[in-house]
Amino acid sequence: MIASIRSRDGLERVTVPANSANVGSLETLIQAQLAVPVPAQKLCRDRNLLIA
Repeated sequence: MIASIRSRDGLERVTVPANSANVGSLETLIQAQLAVPVPAQKLCRDRNLLIA
């Protein structure tokens, strides 16, 4: 699965293995692939917050 991540730099993509698709693994992958520490992440599914 590929998750689209909106950041201050624009749109990023993170590849998530199908067998580990949960919030904790997504946070860890964002940290590993995009160098954003877990405490600095704010995960949200609300599109309105992403474009505000």
